[in-house]
Amino acid sequence: MVLVLSRQKINRLKPLFNRQQNFYHQIYNEILTYSDADHARIFAQPEFNNDIVRWNAEGQTSFSWKELDQNQQQKLLQATRSILLDIEEITQHYPGLTLSRFFNQCRQFPGLDFLYAVDGKPVITAWGFSCDQKTYDPLMGVVRKKRNHLFFWNRFPWITALSAFALGLLTSIFWTDEDLNGKKCEIIYPSENKVRHVMNDKKRQDQLADERNKLLEQWNILQNQCRIPSVKPLVPIDPTKIDPLPPPEQLPEIPSLKDNSNLPDIDTLQKKNVPKPPVNSTVPPKTDVKSNNKVDLPKESWNKKDTTMLKGCWHLTTHLELYTHGLFFNSHQPVTNWSLCFNPNAAGHQVLTRRDGGTCQGPLYAGFQGEQLVLNQPEDCQGDFHLISGKNVCTRLNDREARCTYIDENGHQSTGIFKR
Repeated sequence: MVLVLSRQKINRLKPLFNRQQNFYHQIYNEILTYSDADHARIFAQPEFNNDIVRWNAEGQTSFSWKELDQNQQQKLLQATRSILLDIEEITQHYPGLTLSRFFNQCRQFPGLDFLYAVDGKPVITAWGFSCDQKTYDPLMGVVRKKRNHLFFWNRFPWITALSAFALGLLTSIFWTDEDLNGKKCEIIYPSENKVRHVMNDKKRQDQLADERNKLLEQWNILQNQCRIPSVKPLVPIDPTKIDPLPPPEQLPEIPSLKDNSNLPDIDTLQKKNVPKPPVNSTVPPKTDVKSNNKVDLPKESWNKKDTTMLKGCWHLTTHLELYTHGLFFNSHQPVTNWSLCFNPNAAGHQVLTRRDGGTCQGPLYAGFQGEQLVLNQPEDCQGDFHLISGKNVCTRLNDREARCTYIDENGHQSTGIFKR
């Protein structure tokens, strides 16, 4: 799995040397040729996109320098120096490599905040760059191991050749008793293609070993899962018998009205002078009594996809936990507060607070997709802890609450209920 360790704007980083195209893949393959994958992966892979550079690494879990305690930081720094010293020794033996020419610049980075632990192994981001004219060299002041017994021979390899020639000459002179007629010693050196083929086989073998380890981990997870019990078919139940309803009660007959033929004719009635009530020229206007209860999420506005109803701040009202993968431990951190605040233009800002007091914050913008409200998070929520970018997909529950499911770019989901 590819992890995004950090993001920076390119204008904040100043390169220490001119990088060639595919420079990362060149030094990765060179380290992998003379060492193993753990050494080659110490440099995070840069991914340039417009004015942003992302630093990626392969692994399952990652921790920044600030998330480690003092003891863990010391172990991570020692591992970083050990791997860089091994790579430095490769550059000394093979000065013609691309890595050898730029190793002094590649091992420098802006500071320890750019050092990460991925699956317990050190990974450097922003390598070969400075930030605010600051750089950090892990090998600065480190004492290299001296190898005096090899120094003379490494500097003067021709002495080794002359010594071997003289020893062979003396042996051929003084060893006269042996009959060497008809005896030959042939030395066959492997061709360059065979050596390259063997190195490619080694690289393929390392990749297969990694895939095998991942499959074994998945197999162990499947073995630890509970088996789903079989479902027994339902036994049909006979419906209960219902007694027929009693006949309706017979109501007594209503007697018919008799015609009254003695009623006076209306036309023959004398009109009487009845005083009329005074007419009031001012009629009070009709007033509509409306409810004083304010509706936070009116259904009509939701159906019209009107985002102005979001103006203000919304807060998490349900329990939610963040699951953190540690270098030496795993932990659950409850979220004590998650506030989302918006202006009338649907642009907003979010703040997350964990139980340990750590906070992170970042921008938001809202918009409708079909019947659902989507709160997009264009950048990572950064601060005391790191929450990768994602989006909240919200559904209206009632006039005051909405259920939102947070989905990060890796597919992980968390659900909570928000209200004003």
